[in-house]
Amino acid sequence: MKPIIYVIYIWCTLVVLAGCFNGPTESTDSTELGSIPEKTYLRLLAECDYVDIIFYDSQVSMAQDDAAGIQGTLTFINKQVAKPSSDCKPKGHIMYQINGDIIAEGDFYCSEGCTYIIFTEDNKPKYANVLSSSGIQFFQNILLQIQNRVGGQ
Repeated sequence: MKPIIYVIYIWCTLVVLAGCFNGPTESTDSTELGSIPEKTYLRLLAECDYVDIIFYDSQVSMAQDDAAGIQGTLTFINKQVAKPSSDCKPKGHIMYQINGDIIAEGDFYCSEGCTYIIFTEDNKPKYANVLSSSGIQFFQNILLQIQNRVGGQ
């Protein structure tokens, strides 16, 4: 019985010591963002009636006011929390509205290693969500069309 207690004691000591010697985590910044609240997301799913998307670096914007398109656009928001990087550049801005009121908005990022939406409140970053694979594909397709259109003129 004593050898088991001895092994448990050594194991606990090693666990505590290992915790003491861990270096700084990837992000010790207190501004780490969470995911858009489930309540907000569910409200958008149920009530959102207009989505406006503005692409930076071009004169292109698009709007959706049909239920199927809006539902599709909402599936671009993955529940997984994103870890934004200052090396990433936003490709555009997206706004979700209900009866003319902006309920959620933010910049979307869609480039290598940068695929997420940073939602803002009062022009300050509030939440960061990973883009779903369908969202990445959607934005990349639109950005490619914009690039081809600009290159073709």
